[in-house]
Amino acid sequence: MNGPFDTRVLIGANHGCPGGGVRSAGGWTVGAVIAVVAAMVCVTACADDTTDGGGDGGGGQAGTATTRLVAIGTDYAASAVSSVDLATSAALASTFLHSGTAVATISTALSGDVVASSNPTPDGRLLLIDRANAVLTWVRDLEVEAQMNVGTGFYANPQDALQTDASHMYVVRGQSNPAATADAGDLDEGDDLLVVDPAAGAAVSRIDLHAHATLAGANAFGGRLGWDGQRVWVPLGSVAPDFMSMGKGRLVAVDVAAGAVVATVDLPQSKNCTEAVWLAASNQVAVVCSGSFQETVGIQADFSNIVIIDAAAEPPTAALAVKAAATGTGRPFGAHLGLIDAASGLVATTGDFGSGAPDLIWRVDLTAGAVHLAAAAGGAFAIGGLFADRARQRIWVAETGHAAGDLRVFDLSGAATPTELPAVSSNPGGLGAWELGSY
Repeated sequence: MNGPFDTRVLIGANHGCPGGGVRSAGGWTVGAVIAVVAAMVCVTACADDTTDGGGDGGGGQAGTATTRLVAIGTDYAASAVSSVDLATSAALASTFLHSGTAVATISTALSGDVVASSNPTPDGRLLLIDRANAVLTWVRDLEVEAQMNVGTGFYANPQDALQTDASHMYVVRGQSNPAATADAGDLDEGDDLLVVDPAAGAAVSRIDLHAHATLAGANAFGGRLGWDGQRVWVPLGSVAPDFMSMGKGRLVAVDVAAGAVVATVDLPQSKNCTEAVWLAASNQVAVVCSGSFQETVGIQADFSNIVIIDAAAEPPTAALAVKAAATGTGRPFGAHLGLIDAASGLVATTGDFGSGAPDLIWRVDLTAGAVHLAAAAGGAFAIGGLFADRARQRIWVAETGHAAGDLRVFDLSGAATPTELPAVSSNPGGLGAWELGSY
């Protein structure tokens, strides 16, 4: 699924993967973990998720203009893709693509584990990543235009994809191939950035991430990508093959011209860093880290932070911006971060099934290291992706089951508490929004 360390894997029977399960205040129960793992292997053969539905709408992390929000609903058995106009907040097309869609341009039907790319494509197409099937799907004008498998013969578990121009795309493959051949030319190693020529629909090379894991024997397990126009910023999860442990946080920068990792930034006070967001105005990268779900909630929260990286420094330097502990809830941050700029954004903390505490939405100012409560969700583990529409200074929050609509909208143009605007229903009567993106 998205990732073994995404907050959403905790939803048990509805959503899960190795590392998911039901948590009590004291930590995991072995029976709960085994039950969820077994159920999800049967349903989706998944092994993971990481999110934003984040991204940087209305401008994209590297300046690509976007006008449409895409909302993906899922129960991890099926997916439904809907479109919303960012300017008017009007639902344009509910479930224009779903797991049962059958047209000539679809060779592989969507699984129940689908996300949109965290950065919009430069050609205006919507890019979907099917993690269970390892298939990329390009959509233009609500019609599937092309598909490509990036598995190269193994369960690659792609987490994100970034298209930088007409002939270059970088696909994060979260898992390594235990049966990789000795032939480097077949690109079947995995745990890497697979370099794809989208015009040709072919993989051309790979950039290894495996060697950069912070835990011995672990997969680097890259997350959602930040893009500054020259470097791809990749947060690493450093996840053990059995998904039961992970290393300290790390971010690597890949220079697309050099085709190699050119900088490594260690984040020793963090774990499970899932998403990088580029902040052009301040020349910084923000990274959200959720801590390890395999540890007690107290330890997990201690390693859950938002970190800011000075990309202009040589080498790049990191500083803790906001700790989850600052919320006073004892709960970790979720896997997504929506930022208008370094001084204004939203992040969520996860709720708790046992106590009934709901997810909470917080306004964050990374420049001041401040966090303020903005809103509460209707329950625990209800919030999915966050999407920042920078052009309109709004952040969209996916909340499955929210009574007024599964897309909550917050105006952050004011200096104080965000103003919540009317919610939008992306798919009335269908699967509620869980992942967000733009095109």
